[in-house]
Amino acid sequence: MPFYQCTTQAGLLTDGQKADLAREITRIHCAATGAPESFVTVSYHEVSPADLYVAGEPSSASRITGLIRAGRPESVTLELLTGISHAWTTVTGRPESDIACFLQEIDARHVMEGGRVLPRPGEEQRWLAHQN
Repeated sequence: MPFYQCTTQAGLLTDGQKADLAREITRIHCAATGAPESFVTVSYHEVSPADLYVAGEPSSASRITGLIRAGRPESVTLELLTGISHAWTTVTGRPESDIACFLQEIDARHVMEGGRVLPRPGEEQRWLAHQN
């Protein structure tokens, strides 16, 4: 479960930049939350220049939306947002003004992966120990 969706203009990022950014998002998420790396998914959605608008005008800005388990302190949310935004700039060389990051919290009881409902934050090790 965390699921991070990166929306960019087609061709904006190289395959190497995508891989580097995925690794950074994973590192940041795990450092901030204590979740295992195996929980983190990052995907990319590339759109044409005519498919992303800001203020009614075409925009080259990118978006990263993260779905994360609810129940963590607000300081963790801020750490995630700040870290991911900075990672975007470091990896892509693009200004931070070109990225918007969003986090949406979802109760772990509302997510199933591999046929199992996910654990609440902090209960990951017990959950992993009981995998079939």
